[in-house]
Formats: sequence, structure tokens, C-alpha cells
Amino acid sequence: MDGESLYLAGYDNAVVSESWTSVVFWAVDFFARSWDNFSAL
Repeated sequence: MDGESLYLAGYDNAVVSESWTSVVFWAVDFFARSWDNFSAL
């Protein structure tokens, strides 16, 4: 899976399962991506 698919799958999984582990996994991944994008500026 490419990064975007994995990101979307993580988001969908968090929404479907509503488990805090999935939400945390998605949030950490989201902020990691945001930080990478910010650092690239």
C-alpha cells in the first residue's frame, strides 16, 4: 500500500471501529505527516 492509501485506511478504520487505538494511530500518523510537510517548507 502506498502512503495515501494507508492513511485513508487508517482514517476509515478509526471511524468504523471507534477504538481509541485506531484513533491514536491515525492522529499520530496525521501529525507526523503534517510535521514532515512543515519541515519541507
